Amino acid sequence: MRERRRYVQAAMVMSSHSTCELNRKLHISPLVPRIHPAVHTSVGLMQAYPGKAVNAVVCRGHDVAVGSEAIVSVWDRRQLRMRWQNTELNDEITALDFHPTRDNVLLAGGDDGLVSIFDTQIVEEEDSLLQAVNHGPIHKAGFLGVSDLYALSSDQNLALHSLTLEDTDVIEPSPNQLGDLRPLVPCEYVIDVFPTGPDHVVACGSHSESRVDLVKLHRGSQLDLSERVVLENAHGEEVVRSIVADEVNGVIFTAGEDGRIAAFRPLDLDAQPVSLPMTAASKSKKGAPADARYKPY
Repeated sequence: MRERRRYVQAAMVMSSHSTCELNRKLHISPLVPRIHPAVHTSVGLMQAYPGKAVNAVVCRGHDVAVGSEAIVSVWDRRQLRMRWQNTELNDEITALDFHPTRDNVLLAGGDDGLVSIFDTQIVEEEDSLLQAVNHGPIHKAGFLGVSDLYALSSDQNLALHSLTLEDTDVIEPSPNQLGDLRPLVPCEYVIDVFPTGPDHVVACGSHSESRVDLVKLHRGSQLDLSERVVLENAHGEEVVRSIVADEVNGVIFTAGEDGRIAAFRPLDLDAQPVSLPMTAASKSKKGAPADARYKPY
């Protein structure tokens, strides 16, 4: 991929054949082998809501879920047509996520403080809402395995909730209100929650100390800081905006406001830094035993 666009908010690989790029509008482009670097043509431009910016996007198979101001929809990327939509939301959509095992179940979080769970196979908008959780202005939200979800507010408060998809009359179990994580970890901001193997980890940043703390999450219990993993020298004094684990290669990638992508091998202290074009690569220096991969999370 050599094409450059200005002010890209997010980019992702949708499949082995195409990529999806969010730049207030949605661009869908084919992946072209490096042996033909000059061949790169945008095959789709989805302006889902004319006059409104796209704030969140997530992909699953042929589906592209798009969130804007008080609207969430699912598009078929093969035909660039909308197949499902819900307009009964109250504010900007800031987070989207597909259920890990049920492709028709979509999570949407917004500035109105709600995390809503929809069945995208139900056309009637009111009937498509399966569950709603009130948390606070949503910064990040997503599924926590197949039976739970997490909600992170813009004031860094984190809560874990149970899904009640099978029976809407069931009383939802009490959530884990973990509260403001900044004094608990401690840290200066929360980046996101991401999966690694069967577990989920909350990533917390401290730009003044140039580090990222990784702490495992457990539904039904408080944070256990004794097994944290620390990524040192993470993007200098700049804020880390995104984090993802590549379990196949044992690497954690971070992206920061310094415009760099850094690669860490937190459980292999003797490994050489991963070389990435136009990136910085670092290694964890503490909090990670070398004889087990990802288990300390």
